[in-house]
Amino acid sequence: MIVSRVFLLVGHGGFYNRGCEAIVRCTVDIIKGAVDDSTIVLASYDSDRDRVQIEQGGIAIDKVIPGRPDGASRYGPTWVLQTLHRRLFCADLSVQDYLSRSFYKEADVVISVGGDNFSDDYGSPKQFFDTLKAARKYGAKTVIWGASIGPFDVPEEERVWADELRRVDLITVREDKSYEYLRHLGVTQNVCRVSDPAFLLAATPPTVTLPFFDAKGVVRVGVGMSDLAGHWKRGRGTEAYSQMFVDFCAHLCDTYEARILFVPHVIQSVEGRNDLAVCRDVACRVNRPDQCTVLPETLNACEMKYAISQCDYFIGARTHSTIASLSSRVPTISIGYSVKAWGINRDLLGHGDYVVDIASMETRTLIERFESLRRNGEEIRAVLQQNLPHVIDRARQAGRHLLRTT
Repeated sequence: MIVSRVFLLVGHGGFYNRGCEAIVRCTVDIIKGAVDDSTIVLASYDSDRDRVQIEQGGIAIDKVIPGRPDGASRYGPTWVLQTLHRRLFCADLSVQDYLSRSFYKEADVVISVGGDNFSDDYGSPKQFFDTLKAARKYGAKTVIWGASIGPFDVPEEERVWADELRRVDLITVREDKSYEYLRHLGVTQNVCRVSDPAFLLAATPPTVTLPFFDAKGVVRVGVGMSDLAGHWKRGRGTEAYSQMFVDFCAHLCDTYEARILFVPHVIQSVEGRNDLAVCRDVACRVNRPDQCTVLPETLNACEMKYAISQCDYFIGARTHSTIASLSSRVPTISIGYSVKAWGINRDLLGHGDYVVDIASMETRTLIERFESLRRNGEEIRAVLQQNLPHVIDRARQAGRHLLRTT
């Protein structure tokens, strides 16, 4: 154990994304287990609401700060002074990093926890690289934590990002495809192979009672919808995506008299971040009210994991909803739109047979894959039972890698 280290967690969107919540919860536990008397500061893009949830949930975070701090009022005296100072003395910093520089100075280690920020999946990763560069400027060690990396689509940018990755003090990657990609880029000396920290997330029974939990003698299927998937660059639009799931869920209800639990894993009133609206829409259109349940938005990540663990099978488009199901030994179909889905499935099952590429997804494909999942359910559970201890141990090992680096 070492004493007195300040860890600043950056790259975090907000607990409205239960996957981000799961990463932060488990990262805090890993740090606290490795470093005695550590101080943990969370930079959040949704800091006010996160602060409330952290206090209510008893999460051992010492301070929450805005991930995008507000500057002075535009064209006011303070804004003019800040702008002049930044341009004269800190021209290499973005406005966000300039306003956050005091926190970088106070931190011993700055950890980027976003999971898949360092890829082209959601646009350029430049802002995340810039933050780590700014942290190093003010003396902090830098870490990319439990991540999937790349691929980067533009060769010129790939070379730039490879150079930036070499400057990071520690990169922990959560699946082999990213590890292999980094080796392809020549980034090897600072890389350690781990598992996603969310494999350590506890499952907590929610205070709400749902009939789905008590359903006996029926097939119970969890369906994790994503508002983002319909907008995905390789997808075919929200309506086509939703209709596939309407038809698929209707098939499950008619063929197996299944009970379906719709799981919204990202809940915010912003387009692309409101799975709850998509879940409610699909459930309404399936029109089997006695067979379909939508999880309430009040559940936190631990409670959602418990709900998912009660399913016999799970189909999920959000990565951390599938991590919740796989870590609960639930046979799972992952809707894949990036390297992480295939990598995580290969780690746990040895193959990607139960990943459905969103670019080629059809109702027929979902039905065929579900039939295979049912036929092979016991075998899948046995493989998960066998492989999960190793995956969970690798998630814990991230603390030892962090300790050696810092």
